[in-house]
Amino acid sequence: MSCKITFEDGQLVVEDPSQLLRGRHHSQMALWGFRHHQNAKSYIAQSGKAPELLQKVISYLAKAEIHLDLSQDVMLAQQELQRLREDLSQALEAGALFKVAQPSRKVSGSFWSSW
Repeated sequence: MSCKITFEDGQLVVEDPSQLLRGRHHSQMALWGFRHHQNAKSYIAQSGKAPELLQKVISYLAKAEIHLDLSQDVMLAQQELQRLREDLSQALEAGALFKVAQPSRKVSGSFWSSW
């Protein structure tokens, strides 16, 4: 038994066919702006919030020890978010070095190409 996380028409969808999400889980999903669709046994995020909710939902359900089945597009989105976090981290590191007047070319080429 597991919940499946997918994107459908740009919306984040958590399918819960075994109805593993109850009480406090339902409340948390509602707090994040998901609508519960009882007939479809799923939760659908409001349009436009999918990217910001993805990691929150995955982390929350994993902590609740709910087995997850991630669709291919969700796994790709996770990889892209990780890459963006790494780019941001490198940019922050480069900014800190500039602040102390010690620029370093160890920062990725994509950062330097904008200079």
